[in-house]
Amino acid sequence: MVEPGGEASSKKGSGGLIVGLLVLAALFALAMVRLRPPAAKPADAPETEFSARRAGAVLAELVGNGEPHPVGSATNAATRERVLLAFQRLGYEPEVVPGFVCRLAGPCTAVQNVVARLAGSAASGKPTPKAVLLAAHYDSVPSGPGASDDLTGVAAILEIARLMKVGPAPENPVIFLIDEGEEVGLLGAEAFVRTPTAKEVGVVINLEARGTSGPGLMFETQHSNGAWIPLFARAVSRPVSSSVFVSIYERLPNDTDYSVFDREGMPGFNFALIGNAERYHTPLDNLANSSPASLQHMGESAADLARTLAGAELNRPKQGPAVFFDVLSFGIIRWPGVATLPLALLALILVTFACRKLWRAQAASFGGTILAFLAALAAIAAAAGVGLIFANAMRVAGGLQGMWPGQTGPLLLSLGAFAAVAVLGILAAVARSARAAGIWAGVWLAWAILGIVTALLVPGASYLFLLPALVAGLAGAFGGERRLTVAALLPLAVAGILWAPLALLFFAGLGTPGLTIIATVFGLISMPLAPLLANARRAGLWIGAIALVALVTGFLVPSTTRSSPEAPGRRGGITYHLDSDAGAGRWVLAGSFSPERPLPPAVAKAASFEVVHPYPWSYADTKAYAAPAPPLPLVVPTLEVLSDEPRPDGRHLSLRLVSPRGAPSVTLQVPVSADVRSARMENEEIPQTEGKIPPRGDWFTFTCLSTPPEGIELDLVIGASGPVQGYLVDRSPGLPPAARGLVAARPADMVPDGDAIVVSRKVQI
Repeated sequence: MVEPGGEASSKKGSGGLIVGLLVLAALFALAMVRLRPPAAKPADAPETEFSARRAGAVLAELVGNGEPHPVGSATNAATRERVLLAFQRLGYEPEVVPGFVCRLAGPCTAVQNVVARLAGSAASGKPTPKAVLLAAHYDSVPSGPGASDDLTGVAAILEIARLMKVGPAPENPVIFLIDEGEEVGLLGAEAFVRTPTAKEVGVVINLEARGTSGPGLMFETQHSNGAWIPLFARAVSRPVSSSVFVSIYERLPNDTDYSVFDREGMPGFNFALIGNAERYHTPLDNLANSSPASLQHMGESAADLARTLAGAELNRPKQGPAVFFDVLSFGIIRWPGVATLPLALLALILVTFACRKLWRAQAASFGGTILAFLAALAAIAAAAGVGLIFANAMRVAGGLQGMWPGQTGPLLLSLGAFAAVAVLGILAAVARSARAAGIWAGVWLAWAILGIVTALLVPGASYLFLLPALVAGLAGAFGGERRLTVAALLPLAVAGILWAPLALLFFAGLGTPGLTIIATVFGLISMPLAPLLANARRAGLWIGAIALVALVTGFLVPSTTRSSPEAPGRRGGITYHLDSDAGAGRWVLAGSFSPERPLPPAVAKAASFEVVHPYPWSYADTKAYAAPAPPLPLVVPTLEVLSDEPRPDGRHLSLRLVSPRGAPSVTLQVPVSADVRSARMENEEIPQTEGKIPPRGDWFTFTCLSTPPEGIELDLVIGASGPVQGYLVDRSPGLPPAARGLVAARPADMVPDGDAIVVSRKVQI
């Protein structure tokens, strides 16, 4: 397996290195091509096929005039009516299923879910089959129109509802859920799982977006997914998915509606768009920026999966987790999770066997192999360090102004080259002692051992190490003694196929805060080049050439990685607060208007801002910019004590909270000294943690986001026997005309996130 020494060997080794570099470049180029979603199918595509142009026409209707439509708003009610009309045009009989839901340590709200059904064709006399649920949400955040998050998902489901009516009825029934309240705590999904309809569900397909473009990434399933991944693999023709994403998402605090379904034991598949995440939850999540190609890919994948599931047996025996991944979107490779550790051990055995052949042939020594092994581990740490240094250096140089730069090519090329220099430089430093064969042995021993570690700790990610190591072991053990180049190039190609798409998707998902992770990935991808470099002539010149690429592209980064001109880089909210007790108004700034940094000059000139504790009910250490504003003649919220009854378990209070000015959000702030033991809003129990309602700082916060004109009823059980003083606050979106100057002064790249009118008053209960 060892090339003979001398000048001829060096020339041949240099040729192997050139081939290796070309292989990696080609694989990255192919990964970029394969991650581009396919072109949208035209509106006259066959009726049995998903057409993004047909779905796009529905999306345009749903978006309407492009206004934000948060939960409980009139604009959201109008969006709901458009959803109902779209289902009716398709021949469905949709129904609106109301609910009232409270979130742990969060708001309560009324939600209006839209549910439509397609009956199955199961023969009479057989048990009723489980249903396939397709779900998306129709509410948006207040700061954007939500064309992609999540009206693209809604439009895709409506197109799926259309095509599933073409031809024979599916064997299993299909339920279409378009829910409200995802953006304020998954409340629509929470309301749905409490209905009898939820008991009919056998499997879920949820459609989401955390961006406006890119492929439809299937990034989440239930943990025990072994019985379901084969159906996904069979159904989806161009899959973008991996158990890596499932493993990562299980460890993140992020949630979508699927989190609720998963908690209730419903198996399923969660799809999302993550490209152009700089537009997420901003005014730029609009119809103009929605991608027809992305709609095509996510919708087509969901449609194919839905049809497969609608014809499959959904009462499937539970199996453990599967390891699975797409191969450049051409198809899915999978195996049961229990096979992962044996495969990792097999890879280690084969690599060890190949190492012994090297030692016996005296092509490498045991000591040199251990030295290269330790250098490989150090190189991984060095790649992570490069990512940290690179990110800080680019920020100081004036680049990386946003989390997701408008142009990523120079950034990723420079970062990847720097990571490669760090990794290859460390391994080249031990080449004289370890020799090329020893470096090969040390590198693949490291990968094989990492395969075992990940098989034990994160099985869903283990394939990234064990498969390249397995191929390296096979090539080394059975490739003969003069095949170092082949034994290096084969696992290099496998590693590139597996890791290159992940590097691109990680950047789309994590942005510039994830550069340390992404640099580590680049370092790992470049590591298999090390034995080819060690066997090449003038290895130092090769490292210098890669470093030159890193430096040249690095100089391009500051001018090309600022957020695209139209992309907002910060979020800054303006609140008009009327303190009705003091008869005083003021402007309060939030978000990127942080007291830790100076105000933009135009904003500082627009009013006399000072750093203050913003509200009596804020956390004790909270600071914000505030300035005097004219006291506007706004009607204050009211509180009516309906009953106050002492009982053995505490005072039972029944209260009615009303906003006479029609603000949708009303909050009662109660001090922790009141000792609130339980609470119900509109007869809905407010969740507790460990038998207690969690306060926010020194206050219990009870909020309704959809307060009707007649008000909302709140029932409390408190331990305090005497009067308790709190605050009643209502909140409505938008700003009064007096804010025009301040709004004009707000930087153009700042999202108006959370602009509102707030009126507060002291109350006693």
